[in-house]
Amino acid sequence: MQAHTALAPLRLSATNGRAAQRRLEKQLRRFDKRYRAPLAWMASRHPRIADLAFSFPALLFALSVRRARFPAGAVIDAVIRGDSLKDVAQLAGLPLWLRKLPPEMFVGPIPKLPDGEVFRRRICNALPKRKSAMRRWLAIVAFTAQWGGEDFAVWAAAQLTNPKARGRRDWARLSLWAWHSLRPGLPASGLIATPWTPAIAIDSARDAARAWLSAVNARLTGVSAMPLVLPREFREVDGYAFQPIVTREEVIAEANAMENCIRDYLDDVADGTVAFWSVRKDGERKAVLAVERLHWNPIPRIHQMQAKANADAPAEVWCAAAKWLAGHDLVAACVRGSEIEPGAWRALWKPYWLDHRKCPWWLPHSPQEGWQHEMRVYPNL
Repeated sequence: MQAHTALAPLRLSATNGRAAQRRLEKQLRRFDKRYRAPLAWMASRHPRIADLAFSFPALLFALSVRRARFPAGAVIDAVIRGDSLKDVAQLAGLPLWLRKLPPEMFVGPIPKLPDGEVFRRRICNALPKRKSAMRRWLAIVAFTAQWGGEDFAVWAAAQLTNPKARGRRDWARLSLWAWHSLRPGLPASGLIATPWTPAIAIDSARDAARAWLSAVNARLTGVSAMPLVLPREFREVDGYAFQPIVTREEVIAEANAMENCIRDYLDDVADGTVAFWSVRKDGERKAVLAVERLHWNPIPRIHQMQAKANADAPAEVWCAAAKWLAGHDLVAACVRGSEIEPGAWRALWKPYWLDHRKCPWWLPHSPQEGWQHEMRVYPNL
């Protein structure tokens, strides 16, 4: 047995028992507060189990917050016997590289994760240092490894270490695009203009995945997009001018001027689900107006409107915005795509479903209108 994989019990003698207990309590406080009670109970069962808080936090968490079909009894017995961490991790179905993850990483049952030798070496180089990135990192690795492949998962994990990688990421879209990028002979792969590579930047990846799905939509329906259609010219209502915010540069400039987060909606602006206007009076910025078009509701509506630093916009600005929107021809703005023929839909995605042996909820067996906009995976990501 190798020394570095053996479990050593905490020495709880009368002389150092209190110090060891304080050290353990301090370590347990690093875990998410929702799970500290079951973690403390599990650690109290045996000194060797308590020692996992330091030697293998992921394993202690997995014992305390269990996923389905987790062999808890056998794992607990192996820990108490003093089996090596490698053997216990294999029994628990946990990759040994999870030993490197700090307690802050765990915010829910640990999902299935890859554990190949190459993946193990590469993924540990993509561990985030910022606590704000830790809470999503494990979920992103698990999701992208399952739906995009191990190489793509390593790339996705590294994006959270990049301070320029901001905003909401459509991991379902990106995973589907990356998976097809590595299989050029498939029907949907032939529509990819820019394939995924490990060297591609996150913004370029989003643009390429979005362009590919637009091409897929055009193939399936004959309509390249389902955009939000409103006239872009200036209009003034009650002294307020509504200036469209269209380009990436305009979005970023408005976000900086108004101290808000509309840059996080660049993807939505690009695919036509959200459009922004700068509401101004006498040339001074008063608010940012967001209008959205949901795929189940063809009529554009006001999504939100906020003043500088996300403050509430005054009532008179809301009244002017309501009049401004009502002044458009909303019937003409109702754009619906053509129906998708089920046979064509299934033929296009069948290789993906067969490879994964399931249909993910964001790419169902039956086609639906607005399917591109359903491919956003937000829980825990």
